Amino acid sequence: MSDDFKGGGQSPWGSPPGGGGNGSGRGPTPPDVEKIIREFQEKIKKFLPGGSSSGGKQAILVLIILGFVWLASGLYRVLPDEQGVVLRFGKFIKTKEMLF
Repeated sequence: MSDDFKGGGQSPWGSPPGGGGNGSGRGPTPPDVEKIIREFQEKIKKFLPGGSSSGGKQAILVLIILGFVWLASGLYRVLPDEQGVVLRFGKFIKTKEMLF
């Protein structure tokens, strides 16, 4: 069996990521997270009305949407052949049947 890599200073698996066979390579550089976040924010700003000067309006809009989602989470539907179980913080409260 011949050892082609002996004396050549090379690894049989090639050079490591980042180059250099002597371990001096630092590997691939990680992505710039701040740049990615800035680009994402710029894309979102294109879809929001009013630009960046309407920060208060955007906060109110978010609160209204969150309030609507919270109110909608309290609605439920019980079919005629089912019984609904009402739990409060995981504790049984009562059962409900279909209301007309």
